[in-house]
Amino acid sequence: MRTPLPEALESLVISQDGVLTRAQALHHGLTKGQFDGLADQGWQRLVWGVYSRAGAGLVQRAWAGVLAAGDSACVGGLAAAALHGFHDRPVSVIEIWTPSAHVGRTSTGRSGTSSSGTTEAGRTGTTAS
Repeated sequence: MRTPLPEALESLVISQDGVLTRAQALHHGLTKGQFDGLADQGWQRLVWGVYSRAGAGLVQRAWAGVLAAGDSACVGGLAAAALHGFHDRPVSVIEIWTPSAHVGRTSTGRSGTSSSGTTEAGRTGTTAS
């Protein structure tokens, strides 16, 4: 049975290009069982706690990285250039920039940060599990 998303959650998913975190879903009223059922409806896990119903393209992987890394995170490097139309070749690494004191999560779900404060959010073909 298809689980309809509450209107506010549906609007959020649309604004995030089809990407949703488990925390967002639960916050907007889905039960754990309803959320777990989304996988049966075609949603796929991109990174730990972040799912997409729109595939795993550059935009969705970028959203996954930003949502997994938390507040103040943003896309950087060639991925940011590609998202803004300044780079037209395939992007194999999506750089997620965070404040240097922030520790994000990698595509494998392990915590990690570098001295520059960037966290790798995913490589082509490795963000889905």
